Amino acid sequence: MNKNINKYSTYILGAIFVLTLMVPTNTLAQSETANYEAAFLAQVVDAGVLPTSPTYFLKEWGRGLRLFFTFDKEKKLEYQLDIVDEKAAELNKIEESGGGESGVDKGLENYKKSVEKLNLDIQKYEPKEGSDNKIESLKQEFEGRLAVHQQLLQDLAAKYESALEEIDSLQGELSSVLEENQKLEAKLRSASDTDTREEPEDDDSDSDASPQKKTCSSGYYLETDDDGRQKCFPLGKDEPGISYFRGGEVSQNDYDYNNWVFEWSSKNTSYCTLYASKGGEGELPLNKHYASSGSTTVNFGGTRSTTVYLNCYNSAGESTQASVAVKIDDPAPTPKISYFKADPVKSGSETYTFSWNSSDTKSCEIEDITGNGSNYVFSQKGFGPSDSSTETLTGLTTARFRIRCYAFDGSYDQDELTINGPPKITFFFGGEVSQNDYDYYNWVFEWTSINTSYCTIYADKGSGDELPLNKHYASSGTVKADFTGTNHTTVHLNCFNSSGESTEALVSVDL
Repeated sequence: MNKNINKYSTYILGAIFVLTLMVPTNTLAQSETANYEAAFLAQVVDAGVLPTSPTYFLKEWGRGLRLFFTFDKEKKLEYQLDIVDEKAAELNKIEESGGGESGVDKGLENYKKSVEKLNLDIQKYEPKEGSDNKIESLKQEFEGRLAVHQQLLQDLAAKYESALEEIDSLQGELSSVLEENQKLEAKLRSASDTDTREEPEDDDSDSDASPQKKTCSSGYYLETDDDGRQKCFPLGKDEPGISYFRGGEVSQNDYDYNNWVFEWSSKNTSYCTLYASKGGEGELPLNKHYASSGSTTVNFGGTRSTTVYLNCYNSAGESTQASVAVKIDDPAPTPKISYFKADPVKSGSETYTFSWNSSDTKSCEIEDITGNGSNYVFSQKGFGPSDSSTETLTGLTTARFRIRCYAFDGSYDQDELTINGPPKITFFFGGEVSQNDYDYYNWVFEWTSINTSYCTIYADKGSGDELPLNKHYASSGTVKADFTGTNHTTVHLNCFNSSGESTEALVSVDL
């Protein structure tokens, strides 16, 4: 909506008025809409004190005083519409002047209060006979002005996601006001309707006279109510109708190609249903009832084209239908994990840094899938698409971990890795085979280890043939060595895992 009014606006509006004498009816309707928009924009320029100002209460006080001293029903209703119009202009001005989310929220709240009061009062309003011209004028003003308000709310909804719930509620309130506005003529007819039957006179010549029948104006039909009174009702006023039904992609981002948002508004309806010829089955169930006016977002997954149907029903079960063709030209990209790994902070450490990289995703989760009672819990549940996390895996022997990275449409890619804990020597002991004199030089060595593939054992000096450097022993075992001729030495036990990491333990040999 253009928010700039220049000094030539008066001449433009005058030209529009002249042109309306020479164009078809549909162009006239467009011209009337333009007039309401121009009038609204003029109010935005002259909005004055805004709800964000500490002195705004004075403006509200003045409105309340004037409303209190307005006694004519139609003028009172018209002034309430003026107040709603002014507050919509104030809301527009707040947004235009950079009031931000807090300012817009305050403007919406202020506007909503007046809309709710207007809705309540128009429902209570009972027109009096002879106010036909006023009613017709009121109807046009309601329709023209509130149509501009609905467009303003749609523009704000596109900019302020945090206010969507409030705006949706307001759209429903405005639709309710417009529905009540449509009933004004029926109320007027009901007010002016009286029983016109004549009592037959005693004169025999009139004894066969029938009660005089009430006649209705064009566009109305005559019906007798439960009390036997004849009343005029507007033709087609209760027939369900769809004002608009539209749909489009949520955004042009790659991840959102499958997500569409649908908006609709209907009149004289109790509820609506939505369904697609294919795709979106889980989000558009056939038996779900939606409000008469509203919006919903649907994910069509792998569907490339379909048609969405809107059916709206009145209380009598009559319905009307509209449809939107859905065509998804560009498929949503597939989420992809390029790598997932875990590196120890240092050799022999139980602390690991997990790192990964993914594309076309919004978040990732990692979980322990080892089983057998293993249940390592990460420091947080969700991670970014390309991220890292340092975790301590106490008592780790062997564990398997899975990462899943999710796209915006719920699809995901996954990868797994296995981590073997650092090699550990849990026991290493050496001693003389016996206390016999001849056995002083014979020693036996025992050891156990975990997370290892093999071990080596050697002495600094002595037993070179029995403890060769390149011999591989089991992860747990025993070996004997003869240290004849050696008074003192040190025996080294080194155990290795499959990654080549190692750990060492020593035994001192004194003879």
